[in-house]
Amino acid sequence: MIRNLFFLVLIYLWLFVVFALQGQSTIRSQVTDQNKQPIEFANVVLFSMPDTIFITGTTSLKDGSFGLTINTPGSYLLQISFIGYKQQQQAITIREENITLPAIILEEESQTLNEITITANRPIFNIKNGVLTTEVENTLLSREHSMNDVLTQIPGIINNRGILEVFGSGQPVVYINNRKVQNMNEVSQLDVKNIRNIELITNPGARYGADVNAVIRIYTLEKEEGIAVKVNTVLRQSEKTSHYENIQIDYKKQKLNASVYYNFFGYKNESFQYLIKDIHTDTLWQYVTDRTSYPFQKFHTFRMNVDYEFSPNHIVGMQFNEGYSNVDDNSKEVTTVNANQKRYLDFFVTSDYGSTIHNPQLNIFHNARWNEHLTSELNADYVFYKNTLEQDVKEEMENDELLTQMNSLSRYTIYAARYAANYHPSEKHSIIAGADVSRINGEGDMTTEPALAGYLNYKSKEIKWAVFTEYNWTNTKLSLNTGLRYEVLSSVYDDLTSAENNIKKKYHNIFPSFKISYSDKGVNNSLSFSVKTQRPQLSYLNSKTYYQNRFEYQQGNPNLKPQMSYILQWLLGYKFLNFSASYTRTNDFISSIFTNPEDGQNIIISTWDNFNKACFLRATLNLRHTFNRWTPSLTLGFIKPYMENEYKGTATTYNKPNYYVSSNNYFKLPSDYTLSVNYYYNHGGSQRIFEFKPFQSLDIKIQKPFFNERLSVDIGAKDIFRKLKYEENAQFNNIRFYQIENYSSWNFFIDIIYRFNQQKVQYRGKSAARDEINRL
Repeated sequence: MIRNLFFLVLIYLWLFVVFALQGQSTIRSQVTDQNKQPIEFANVVLFSMPDTIFITGTTSLKDGSFGLTINTPGSYLLQISFIGYKQQQQAITIREENITLPAIILEEESQTLNEITITANRPIFNIKNGVLTTEVENTLLSREHSMNDVLTQIPGIINNRGILEVFGSGQPVVYINNRKVQNMNEVSQLDVKNIRNIELITNPGARYGADVNAVIRIYTLEKEEGIAVKVNTVLRQSEKTSHYENIQIDYKKQKLNASVYYNFFGYKNESFQYLIKDIHTDTLWQYVTDRTSYPFQKFHTFRMNVDYEFSPNHIVGMQFNEGYSNVDDNSKEVTTVNANQKRYLDFFVTSDYGSTIHNPQLNIFHNARWNEHLTSELNADYVFYKNTLEQDVKEEMENDELLTQMNSLSRYTIYAARYAANYHPSEKHSIIAGADVSRINGEGDMTTEPALAGYLNYKSKEIKWAVFTEYNWTNTKLSLNTGLRYEVLSSVYDDLTSAENNIKKKYHNIFPSFKISYSDKGVNNSLSFSVKTQRPQLSYLNSKTYYQNRFEYQQGNPNLKPQMSYILQWLLGYKFLNFSASYTRTNDFISSIFTNPEDGQNIIISTWDNFNKACFLRATLNLRHTFNRWTPSLTLGFIKPYMENEYKGTATTYNKPNYYVSSNNYFKLPSDYTLSVNYYYNHGGSQRIFEFKPFQSLDIKIQKPFFNERLSVDIGAKDIFRKLKYEENAQFNNIRFYQIENYSSWNFFIDIIYRFNQQKVQYRGKSAARDEINRL
């Protein structure tokens, strides 16, 4: 409590500093065509003179108007552009007064130029007010085929075994046009051609939720009315052949937006694992396993959304998502058991695993503008999640055979709502306040025959409500953001077979946040502080015991506590350089662990537990520039963890630094071909209790558009030299763990997209249940 009060005092001290600062000048005008019709979404950019350093920018509103704020008197160059019109430039001298310019008229291009692409060398990456912005429109990134390829080129975002993560911060929460998306599938459905820019916030404030460590905000382009169709097909060859196809149909007419999307993904592959596990008890037990798996998965995704603008100030809509998947994973393994370094026995295991997931989701929203100063957003979600799992494990030994059958059913229902109001009393000041509430009802059961792992039948309930507020003050050079969030979380877990396992918890937490940013002469600095929490995934909290073989099990831990993190971060941006550094202290840090039950000296149980604390130093540096036809981007990332525990009764640390190098290169070739060569190297290091060896990958791709970019073809290869393998070891309690994982991530592919009258039609609501959905 004393710590929270201390942070609040710091926030209000900064408020006094802010109100003592000087004022600013404002530039206002309107962009129109030669018929005096307003032009919406015209690009407005202000450069300092005579060095032409980018100062600020915006886009024109629906009535063509725009406004820019400047704090430093001097000479500037105002540049206005829009596709199909001639660019306009105007020199401006700013003293201290506000400036209202006459309407700026853009003239249409007098002739059409065939097969000519004009690409400006503006910075693709730019840090301002604590936000890393990546420009996509009219850059080489707009030629990518998938959002995944675009996002992995943003400094600090990595692909961790198929999952997009912010380096050191985990999975981000994603917004599309200010709407919080329900799952990452929706991001993959976006057409890169329709993306304007992407913002990465690595220390978000109170409005985003206490368990949100990173935010990606994606903004799309507005296009003409009518019907648009996009068809995409991809064929990938690795150990096995995979493919996916999707179609999206958009319709936009005046006040109505509607869209329908369907995607099928058929995945086949072959993966390999080699494991060594030691248990140091009265007997040294060792398990050496060589496993080959054959995953076969089918994913069906359907989305339908519609929203209607009843008036310019009121928009309502709904979105329905349906996800259905069948996952089959057949594996074969040979395990050798040694006792005190002597062979004890060998056994052969075959496993047939099948899972079916049904996941419908519904979102409804209302966006309102009550007057020129006040806007609000109301979003409500309903989510149903059902997972049916069946697994047959057959273990064969010289004179013995054991067949284990497992059946599991999990059902979760989520209800969530969020309301936020944004009040702008002036251009300098804004206040955001709101509340969100969610309820999760869960139930499940699991049977194992024979009853080696027992029987489970449980119910759970979790209710969370929160209120939050943020204050923003900004001018040309300096900006300030302070926020406060108060959350109450109540959870109940009922084990219907063993009442002694029942657990009830209730948490009351205050989460402050603070950020100050300063920009001058092209140099952008930002310093931020926030308090965050991370609640355990729902699968971690149940008391299920998953059977792997007679010597290995996996269990949940209903006693897991949420972890609390205190994060201090500095961001720096200047021209082609962007840098970030942060320090994080996390109490009750959650990590996977290994344990050995007292009543079974040769049994290994993998589960999750809380560490007392863990600390992290992080830094990321990006350099990007264009040299004629070559555009390279180099990103360096570094994490130094500080964490400790015991191994065989002696203190041990998990402090080995982890760093990565990412080099992305575009080459413009004749005849509008584009060659991209991307290299990724990860030094490994400590990640929780695991220590990784180095791994790397090299990707090459060539892309060519046809028919005025309606047809686009990508041909390439991922992980050409097949070096993306994960070698890791861990020492914890009395157990040593070693593993090599090869998921056969390499592949050769051809990716084809055809667009008919492609335009942006994006749903304008937000998901109130995103965080709860992720925890499923």
